[in-house]
Amino acid sequence: LQGLAIYQLLGRVRPSFLRGEYSLRGFRTYFFWTFLLKTPLISLVAILGGLALVTTRSRWEDLMYLLLPAFLYFAFAAASYLHIGNRHILPVYPFLFVLAGGLIPLLLKPWQGRPVSAVLLAVGLVAVSSVVVFWPPWRPAWIGGRPLEFFNELAGGPTQGYRSLVDSNLDWGQGLKELAEWLAVKGIDEPINLCYFGTADPRFYGIRHVRVPCDYLFAPPFGPDEVSRPTIVPGYLAISATHLQGERDTEQMRQMRWSALERAELIDRVGNSIFIYRLTE
Repeated sequence: LQGLAIYQLLGRVRPSFLRGEYSLRGFRTYFFWTFLLKTPLISLVAILGGLALVTTRSRWEDLMYLLLPAFLYFAFAAASYLHIGNRHILPVYPFLFVLAGGLIPLLLKPWQGRPVSAVLLAVGLVAVSSVVVFWPPWRPAWIGGRPLEFFNELAGGPTQGYRSLVDSNLDWGQGLKELAEWLAVKGIDEPINLCYFGTADPRFYGIRHVRVPCDYLFAPPFGPDEVSRPTIVPGYLAISATHLQGERDTEQMRQMRWSALERAELIDRVGNSIFIYRLTE
């Protein structure tokens, strides 16, 4: 009951970001874009191919068995105000994958009577598809260990996904451990400015930091040996993608942050969710 009450509350007003625009009531086209940009192109092609195939070879009532549940769920999700992640339409995918499975008989038809060849063909298709999704030659960036950061080529790949979608489409604080590793490799032991989107405690990973105004929601209170300090300049700023786009900020806060970052140097990224700047003024 508490969970339902929280969902009802958050479903009324919820900040969201979509392709450079901001809203407190969501976007009617939000899940169209998340589906289009977060689904591997191979899957999109298979779904469209399966749809084209079954509409010409199946009865309409059989087709509705798959399409009607997916359409209704998608429609209800789009009508809500909770537009923060493609995960909210995950139940749509199984129906569409079954629909795409309609292509299998067509692909295997030339191989009837040759089961070994059919199996080899299937394994080969899986191998090629996996490479194209996780480690394509034109975008040699392995993200298999961080699937949340996946964006297809329509979004510019994982490195450009933050320009279209943030929050749980990309950034759920998963880069904090890698940030600690980056600081260790670079030999940076001075405190950094941290603008973190997540719920973990940076001190657990040994990240010495100054909390700036966009700090994470569940930041623990200062201990007896800590003091609040102003932003360290010159110094480093590690900022999560969601805060970089200012999804949950006022327009004034966004403009202030962007104005400051225009005078800063982007020196590196941790994964695709944390950006590291060098502040000089």
